[in-house]
Amino acid sequence: MNHFDEMTCLLYLDGQLDSLKARELELHTRSCTPCRALLAALQRESALLHQAMIEQEESVPARLLSAPGREGVPWAWVTWLAAAGLGAFYVWNQVIEPWQQNLSQAGFGGENLLTMLFFSGVFWKGWGDMEMILQILPVLTLGALVAGYFWRRRHRLSPVTIVLGMLVLFLATPQGAAATEFKKGERYSLPSGETMKGDLIVMAGPVRIEGTLDGDLIAFCESLTIEGHITGDVIVFTRRLSMNGTVDGSVRSFANNIDIGGKVNRSLMAFAEGLELRQGSDVGWGALLFAKSADLAGRVGRDVHVHADRTGLEGYVGGEFDVDGGDLSIAATAEVLGKAAYRGRKEPIVEPGAKLASPLEKTAPTRKPRYYTFNFYWDTLMGFASVMALGAVILLISPPAFRAVTREGRRPGALIGIVVVLAVPVAAIIACITLVGLALGMVSAILWLLLLYVGQVYVGGAIGEMILGSAATRGAQLARLALGLAVLRVTSALLSIVLPGGPKFLFWLIIASWGIGAITLAIYERARWKPGITPAAEPAI
Repeated sequence: MNHFDEMTCLLYLDGQLDSLKARELELHTRSCTPCRALLAALQRESALLHQAMIEQEESVPARLLSAPGREGVPWAWVTWLAAAGLGAFYVWNQVIEPWQQNLSQAGFGGENLLTMLFFSGVFWKGWGDMEMILQILPVLTLGALVAGYFWRRRHRLSPVTIVLGMLVLFLATPQGAAATEFKKGERYSLPSGETMKGDLIVMAGPVRIEGTLDGDLIAFCESLTIEGHITGDVIVFTRRLSMNGTVDGSVRSFANNIDIGGKVNRSLMAFAEGLELRQGSDVGWGALLFAKSADLAGRVGRDVHVHADRTGLEGYVGGEFDVDGGDLSIAATAEVLGKAAYRGRKEPIVEPGAKLASPLEKTAPTRKPRYYTFNFYWDTLMGFASVMALGAVILLISPPAFRAVTREGRRPGALIGIVVVLAVPVAAIIACITLVGLALGMVSAILWLLLLYVGQVYVGGAIGEMILGSAATRGAQLARLALGLAVLRVTSALLSIVLPGGPKFLFWLIIASWGIGAITLAIYERARWKPGITPAAEPAI
């Protein structure tokens, strides 16, 4: 039996086959099962193809057909950026700039207090710009939050971006530190005629430096005696410091008694009960002294600032001589080339023959209440703006974390922060004393200070929600944050007016403890939460 092919069947289905041939195909398919199945299959395919060709096109979404419009200005971001600028301006002018001016007047060569205390080539060799990081701590805070934001979205970043970021981080890494010697024991001595290269960190009872140390010296000891030569800086925590040798750098001493008869080529900063610059001693730059009694019979090349209960000047001061508080006596052998000023309630004694460039200026420590000045209200406003800017960035970058910490701040358990606030400084000091944990202790102290500042953000958010209730949108959360921070600032200002002094400090310590407690509880809840377990519902307030 002859069967029909597919082309003949398609011509039949399309009506293009002649009538005789079509009649023959119809008769054949009645008795031929394969040809009848082929014809049925081709008929179904033709029907589907025809339906697809005549089906109407899918409608275009209305949002794509609408005319392009201009997006609105993101006023929220503009406002928070402006507030961040005001906050940075406030921090610079109220904190950093006054420190720089005071230390510049004291002859510290433009270095700031943090540099003079810690970061001048002693603890952080090679970190010449480390102090700038601490000066712009709020900016670093915002930078860390932005880095966290991009880290959460790191999978969306291209490999080129990651490589370039790692290259920048590598270039920003400080150079390696020079060789440092660690000495620990009952006593330590560097004999005369011996030279040690590199920095020296020593923990001992009595410490004597009679030779030459080509580097910096850090000493935690019972007593320190310097008879030799130190080319770097000296930082010492001791009961007694006696120095008859030469220090090319600066000396920062925390001691009960300080006796200096040698030469300090740069600056002297001292915190002591009794301090004596003996005749023949020489300080090349300036001196900043905090003591119960200070006797200055040596030579100081630049300005001298003294905060002491009793001050006696018998030597030479090449710049300004400024004394705050207590008794002041200026001997006939004294010479001051700059302005001499005294602030205190007692009458200073100036012996005849004393060489002063100008008469001693005496002012009584009178202070007008600060709330009478414009700066009081301006500082309150700028303080609010800076904290609000930081809180807005935290909220906009990580809303879940902000809500979690704020929720914990509304619970009484947040008072655990008092324990954290008191325990962290003690642990940091212990870590620093052990030397092995020196870097860990200092980093912990810096993070502790940062948390003290950041804690008020979460407390403000918690107070705002206590007043207005919980919020679901970011805009409502920002409003509650602003309300809570305003309540904190107004309360602090009222405390300054009604009870000036300690209560304001105690108030902010409680707020910082509250905020740190909320952060601690949020971290704890996050650590113990496991997938599949739904956290308890938030209680209504």
